[in-house]
Amino acid sequence: MLQKEILKDIAKNLALPDPARRFEDATYEYANALKFHSPTSQEITHNIFGIPGYSSLQRHFRKKTAGIKAALEEADIMKLIELLSFPTNVNGEKIYGTIAIDAVKVDEWPPNVNKQVFNNIFAFYFMPLNCDAKKILVATVPYFHGKCTEEIRQDVDKVLESLKKVFIIPYVCTDGDSGYRDFQKKTFEELPLEDFAECLRVVESKINAGETFFITDVIHYAKNRRTMLIFYNGVLVMSPIDDTYVISIESILSCYDCGDALHDFGKNASMNDEYPIALFSIPVMASCFFGGKYGEGIYLASVAFWLEAIRNPCLDQASRLCMLRIAYLINLKYYKFLVENQLPNGTRHAGRKRANGKRYFFAPVEALERALQSILVLYYELARNPNLNFSRMTTMSLEHLFGLIRLACCHRDTHDMMLSKFAELLLMQCTYKNSMFHMRKTNFGS
Repeated sequence: MLQKEILKDIAKNLALPDPARRFEDATYEYANALKFHSPTSQEITHNIFGIPGYSSLQRHFRKKTAGIKAALEEADIMKLIELLSFPTNVNGEKIYGTIAIDAVKVDEWPPNVNKQVFNNIFAFYFMPLNCDAKKILVATVPYFHGKCTEEIRQDVDKVLESLKKVFIIPYVCTDGDSGYRDFQKKTFEELPLEDFAECLRVVESKINAGETFFITDVIHYAKNRRTMLIFYNGVLVMSPIDDTYVISIESILSCYDCGDALHDFGKNASMNDEYPIALFSIPVMASCFFGGKYGEGIYLASVAFWLEAIRNPCLDQASRLCMLRIAYLINLKYYKFLVENQLPNGTRHAGRKRANGKRYFFAPVEALERALQSILVLYYELARNPNLNFSRMTTMSLEHLFGLIRLACCHRDTHDMMLSKFAELLLMQCTYKNSMFHMRKTNFGS
């Protein structure tokens, strides 16, 4: 057993002075995993039990870590796959999966030739769908801010082109950044939205042809809807046939107390992932219907069914599919109100509140387009695979990775430090004996 192998190796070396110690690879991997998660614990264990120390680990892994770091920085995906010995097929078939893209803010580092300073890293995270291979970071791109621009879109094209040489990439998941709309429109404009079954056939046809669907993360979508409700309270119109009917926080609270989800008006409240999950939930939605607040109930259902379908592990496949279809139909109705110009006079599509008191609609057109395409894709994948791992079709895993890396950096979030920690994590994930060293609390492996 691996445990006995490591313990014997430690016991064999314990009586020797530091310069004479020669450990097996498994012991180095164990010490390296411990160092990544807790440098203090690794140092204490080194002092007491004699496992490889910081300097030994640096020497042992320096060359490979440097190679991985360089491959990430240069977006050299082929080199990265080679260094990590990452599988490219399973049972003779190519691995296919989702790419999550998100930006993480870092401390500014030296400017480029144009004297502009980079302070963000766009990360590309590959999440296999047809096997249990690990999720891995495949490329990083530095940029001046966290918004998707034409330059970033060009980088996205390059990364996808490289990935498609070895993997099948049917989906790319992003946050609510409108900069990705150009990608999303390429497939959305060919969807016959009124015919759900035909939409699914179009999705299948395009995936088989090697095209990629850009989808949005439901948590980001829900956060944006909550932000409109919180900060545009009393002006968010939901009934296009009644110009006087608006959704308000008070109407929902009269049926169900959502706690801080509807009480926190702080500056950082819009970034809290828990609030939209608490607000757009089945209990809150049902309470609104039972309380006669049908407008509020429909408003919540547009996101609540979507969230419930992907988050509730107790639901069977048929129930999840039904919920996704209901969410699709509600969002489609909102979309038609906008594109067919059915909104009542004095109602804006979406945007900043103005002093003239104009009302605002549920969501802007581009947000509804992303939502419709995302729900279709989720329905298609779930229909094919009742055991679909929904976490591999969101950006949440990438955001959790950012949190883990920040912790490992001890909040010295420079570009170089973060890339080094990304490389160390990748090395741990893909070593042949590393399954023993996955810390359940961090859950960065599978």
